[in-house]
Amino acid sequence: MYPYYFIVGEQKVNYIVITTMRIFLITSLIFFGAPVAFVFAEENPDIYFDAPKGAIAPQSEFILRMLLKSEKPVNAASFTLTYSHDIFELLNIHTKSSVIDSVIDFWVEGPRESRPGVVSGQGGASVPFAGEDGLLLELDFRARAVGVAQVSLLDTQLYYADGGGTRAPVKKKVLFFDVSPDGEVLGIERREDTTPPVFQEFHIATNPIDGLRMIVFKGADSESGVQKIYIRTRAYLSWSEWQEVSIPTRLDRGVWAVEFMLVDSSGNETTKTRYIFGEIIQKIIYIGFFFLLIALIFMGINRFKKRVIS
Repeated sequence: MYPYYFIVGEQKVNYIVITTMRIFLITSLIFFGAPVAFVFAEENPDIYFDAPKGAIAPQSEFILRMLLKSEKPVNAASFTLTYSHDIFELLNIHTKSSVIDSVIDFWVEGPRESRPGVVSGQGGASVPFAGEDGLLLELDFRARAVGVAQVSLLDTQLYYADGGGTRAPVKKKVLFFDVSPDGEVLGIERREDTTPPVFQEFHIATNPIDGLRMIVFKGADSESGVQKIYIRTRAYLSWSEWQEVSIPTRLDRGVWAVEFMLVDSSGNETTKTRYIFGEIIQKIIYIGFFFLLIALIFMGINRFKKRVIS
C-alpha cells in the first residue's frame, strides 16, 4: 500500500555500554545500598510527511505536508527534499500565512525549487516549537505520469532553542507513491489569492569583516506566503538585471539604489525601492570634484593662452 516510509539509520544498542551500566549499577547497590539513577537521552526530534494513502490517479493534485515533532523546543530547521520530477510536478510551496500556520515564520533561504526535483530551505521560528504535528510547510503536487514516484527527505537539520544552536540529527526518509489509472482522483481546494505580499521590516547594516553593506528585510503574505525574492540595483544610471536572492543579501560597493520584488505562491508581486543616501552624497561629492577639476584645467589652459599671446 502506497505511500510508505523507508527509515534510514536506526540506532543499535552497544552491548559493551549496557554491560558497563549494569556493572556500575550493581556496584552502586553494593557500596551505597541504593541504585544510581540514569538519565537516558530524549528521543531525537523528527520531520515526517502527511500524504494521501493508496494509489493516485494521473492528473490528480494533492498536498504533501512536512511536519515536525520534538520533545525539546527547536527554533531553526534546514532541509533538502527531492522528488521524481518525471512523474510529479511541483505546483506551489506554502509557508506561514493565513492559509497555513507554519511554525517557521522567517525563511533565510527558500524554500524553493533550486533545480528540477530538488526543494531546499532554511528558516527559523520566533517562537520555539515543542510537541507533535508542527507544520513546517505544504507542497502542492500534480501527478502527471503513471509510475512509482519517490519523495526523499535528505540533508535535514534541526536546532534546539538552547542558546547554543545545538544540532539535532534527523533520520532520512523516502516516501513512495503509486500513480495508477486505477488510483483515486484527488484535487486541491484553496481559495483564490489576489492579495500581494507586503514589506514589514527593512535594515541596512555594514559587515565589519569586509565593510560591505548587508540588507535584511522581512516580507509577509497573508494568504499563500512569500515564494521568491528578487533584487536589482543601481550603481550608476541604469538598473541591473533582476536576480533571485535570499535574506540577508550583500550589496556591492557603489550601489545607491535598491529595488526589491516579493512574489507569493500565486504569482502576486510587490516592489519597493530604497535609496542609500550615504552613497548618493558620496557620488555628488565625487561629481562635484570632477567638474571642479575640469574647471581648474580649463582655467589653467586659458591663463596659459593669455600668457603666450601677451
